[in-house]
Amino acid sequence: MAQKRKAKDAFGAPEGVLSAFAAARLKRANQEAAGVSPALAEEVATTPYDGHHSSSGASTRVSRAGSPNDAVEENVRLPPPISYRTNHLNVVDDDAESMTLLLGINEIACIAGEYDVTILDGAATIYGFLLRPESGVQRVYAPSTHALPVITARRGPTKVCLRSVRSSLRKLERLSPVFRNIWTADEKERSFKLLQTSSEDSSQRPLSILDTDDASQRILTQIAGRVNERDGELRVMTLGPKSSGKSTFNRQICNAIAARTPKKRCLYLDLDPGQPEFGPPGQVSLVEVRAPILGLAFTHPASKKSKSYRLLVTHTLASTSFKDDPEHYIACVRDIMVGCRARLQGKDAQPLIVNASGWVTGLGAT
Repeated sequence: MAQKRKAKDAFGAPEGVLSAFAAARLKRANQEAAGVSPALAEEVATTPYDGHHSSSGASTRVSRAGSPNDAVEENVRLPPPISYRTNHLNVVDDDAESMTLLLGINEIACIAGEYDVTILDGAATIYGFLLRPESGVQRVYAPSTHALPVITARRGPTKVCLRSVRSSLRKLERLSPVFRNIWTADEKERSFKLLQTSSEDSSQRPLSILDTDDASQRILTQIAGRVNERDGELRVMTLGPKSSGKSTFNRQICNAIAARTPKKRCLYLDLDPGQPEFGPPGQVSLVEVRAPILGLAFTHPASKKSKSYRLLVTHTLASTSFKDDPEHYIACVRDIMVGCRARLQGKDAQPLIVNASGWVTGLGAT
């Protein structure tokens, strides 16, 4: 009786398939050809990040295009450092818990960390929100991961009180290392630090200040001028690709509305499941904003019972993109619009801010 042939003899050796040992040898050969030893790669991968940069100035990124052995170095431009000129920062009071500044007109102050800000006299703006003595205490979150908002005096002299706070946000680093070393403390162990240059940061991070370009500032001025005229008829949709500044611009629009409308509130329709403003990724929602937005998205989650950011309608996509099921995404948006239309009509109509998705080509543009 003839013996059965092996699969390799019958069909030949499979093409393009490597055994585990062959794949390991090929990987080792590619690493050696690229000048990276496995021991060095393992050492770098297992070394914990200490929050400091190995060098200042432009950093280096290695991108691999084509074959695995092609390594191209590209210079990555870091954010512009904090550097602004003032005639003098007149510190009126400085104790273990607070600091009081006296600013001249158009004079600015950059503060990193968490703090409560109160205008004792005069007027100032931060994140597009106009602060007055009647504005009361406002909580500001300025981590080092993003551009730092500045306080700009709009009248002279303006007396600004900064007070240290103790919040639970710093406990987030226990859940994820992403939240580690993002806050700032000064020599007095206050939760904030007044900065005039990046070199004053104890961790030597590449900090930058929030700078609104002239074109965006003109749009904000136009929107603010139309708020009282049209109020509930105001509709604003922000479009743009990823990392183009949509979220920051939307916060400034909401703050401009909150500072100038008698009702001091607006509707925020968030259609970006990748980076929503008031909730976890993978959701679309409608939120009633009743307070200024003076921090990043993770500092102000919306809820049904919140007095500042009240969640009206929400749907979960269970995905940060709608490319796999656009029909479900459209159905969710249509259902949200049913509840939204009722709040856009009548004497209680509110301004509407729409945050569109960063996917602006192909299916995302339809």
